[in-house]
Amino acid sequence: MQTSAVPEAYLQEDQCGGLPTIPHLSPSEIQRAQLADPCIREVITQIRTGETPSRTVCDALPRLPYLLRERERLEFHDGVLYRKRSVADKVMHQLVLPEEYHSDVLRHLHDDLGHMGIDRTLDLVRNRFYWPKMASDVEHKIRTCGRCIRRKVPPEKAAPLVNITTNRPLQLVCMDFLTLELDHSNTKDVLVITDHFTKYALAVPTPNQKAKTVAKCLWEQFICYYGYPERLHSDRGPDFESHLIRELCDIAGVRKVRTTPYHPRGNPVERFNRTLLNMLGTLEAKKKSCWKEYVKPLIQLHQK
Repeated sequence: MQTSAVPEAYLQEDQCGGLPTIPHLSPSEIQRAQLADPCIREVITQIRTGETPSRTVCDALPRLPYLLRERERLEFHDGVLYRKRSVADKVMHQLVLPEEYHSDVLRHLHDDLGHMGIDRTLDLVRNRFYWPKMASDVEHKIRTCGRCIRRKVPPEKAAPLVNITTNRPLQLVCMDFLTLELDHSNTKDVLVITDHFTKYALAVPTPNQKAKTVAKCLWEQFICYYGYPERLHSDRGPDFESHLIRELCDIAGVRKVRTTPYHPRGNPVERFNRTLLNMLGTLEAKKKSCWKEYVKPLIQLHQK
């Protein structure tokens, strides 16, 4: 356990790909804040003295019983209270966060990181912090987030599609273009490449949608790192149906498959496109003009 009061993964500046992080707090600052928080102070007192809070105190502090239930998982490091959490074979230490910092944490890990959904935001918070009824607070934050509400649109109705199934990585790789508003570098196209089985995705801003650009990105950004897919799936756009792409697939022994023209949403990558579009769409106005810089960190956060 490091000496810092805030877990290392939370402090690393590159953790969010250059996006804002919450300011570092020293152990002494965290200690003072924990002792100033009524619920945490009562639990610290119980740990140190063995005295159980009275019924009157518990009634006055509705969240206290929830924190008391975690007693066996709570431990001190450098005088700061943490909750021990086991994930698979790893043990993590969540900082027991005073209430005064809840709104700051939710703002940074939701508003500043692409306005992701409830489950993803909760994962980001849970990997760093603990407080009673944390899941309810995250859900309330997102359901009342004005930017998220404005971005939410009813799903389109579509005819039933044949379900595509895969059972191993690289069995089916899907690609599609997402077109956005021009940024300050005159970029508007993003090539999205997704492994259907693992759901791993790459999003590469490109200068255009030409076949040469597609082939170059597919080779340099995906195949050179992950290998040849068995099948390559796309819509019937001319950039994907060109002689150059067919030649690349023939040389590599990749079978090229296509979305039916009546059901372009048959391409599984389009669901990820909507997710990326929603995240980019919630960026502040000044950040939208340089959205290309946020594509990679937002993708990394989404997939962690």
